[in-house]
Amino acid sequence: MVNKIKTYWHRKILDEKEHFNSLQYLSPIYSLGHCHPLISISTSDPKIIQKLPPRVKIATGVYILQSQRAKYNSNAVDPTCQLCKNGEETLSHFLLTCVTLDAVRKPILEKIVRTAGRIFSESNRVNNIELLRLICDPYNYCKNNSDKIFDNISKILEPQFDFFLQYRITEKKI
Repeated sequence: MVNKIKTYWHRKILDEKEHFNSLQYLSPIYSLGHCHPLISISTSDPKIIQKLPPRVKIATGVYILQSQRAKYNSNAVDPTCQLCKNGEETLSHFLLTCVTLDAVRKPILEKIVRTAGRIFSESNRVNNIELLRLICDPYNYCKNNSDKIFDNISKILEPQFDFFLQYRITEKKI
């Protein structure tokens, strides 16, 4: 009976995810009753727990970018990137192409791509890696949370992503 209930909710969550464009980058790797691997907070401080890390906001589509402000604000808001003034500030622009963030982004992204290439080539499973999906939630490339890739992502890639998003990119934006 318990397995049927878990199976029902697992399918329900996956079905619902397909209807929400904001969840397109969030991987379905999780176990019912446990947190998604992106939300691994290693503290009991309530102030920190209440504040979602930028990475989780990006993966779940709630990180506010200029294009979203312009879309949902009743006042006239310019969707143009406030950093470079070259084009609409979308998730892809903010994380991959904003020229103002190039100096910050390039070195760490090169390291992430090399590390991910090494991890995924060892598995002989992943041939095509979408960089934006990798940055938002690398667990998209795992079969389950007991997968060897899962462990390598958690131990090797996660610290690089956290550094990239939390300490480099988002501090420039604020």
